[in-house]
Amino acid sequence: MKKKRAKRGEVSHELLYLIFEYLIAFAIIGALFKFVHSVAENTLYEKVYLSRDTALTLNSVYVFDGKLEYAYDPGEVDISKFSFDFRNSKAEIKEAGVNNDVSVYYPYGANTDVIMPRTGATNPKQIRFEKTNDQLQLLTQ
Repeated sequence: MKKKRAKRGEVSHELLYLIFEYLIAFAIIGALFKFVHSVAENTLYEKVYLSRDTALTLNSVYVFDGKLEYAYDPGEVDISKFSFDFRNSKAEIKEAGVNNDVSVYYPYGANTDVIMPRTGATNPKQIRFEKTNDQLQLLTQ
């Protein structure tokens, strides 16, 4: 019996297809890792959460009559990465130290009878709201 030989071009052609398939697979895996890494470093969800949460907190603080001291606790979110601004009845959050960062804001109902002399904080470790009858203080550490 005579063995059937493959042609020279067939082997190198199949080998090239196999190498090409591996290169495509590695490119797809690399692109997926890059995408997952970019999503993990995105702070948009944290900014949306903080803007809504601080706006709700300020609504509650403004409604309260009398003296109030409240230490804001955002849970698992590290607020020291962000810049807070509470002006024009909007809780605006930006990533601190980043130029051209998209800010996220959420409206709240400010009481015009209550004075708030300090309206912002950058890289705070903690935010505290202290309210007397006609003044609201924003204190940070």
